[in-house]
Amino acid sequence: MANTETLQKWFSSDMKEAILVLSGDYWLVYVETKESKLLGKSAEEAREILKELDKIENFPGF
Repeated sequence: MANTETLQKWFSSDMKEAILVLSGDYWLVYVETKESKLLGKSAEEAREILKELDKIENFPGF
């Protein structure tokens, strides 16, 4: 059976980071190093952590 899960993603304004939603988890991915950080299970959780990391302004479309 093929994987039909839809991948959602947002890139930072400098294209160095991305937010990916995989299996209901929101991840911050550093594009160049491929490192990642779990942001939470909801968009609201992810936004709060991005604010704590001082990165929310980097994602105007999120």
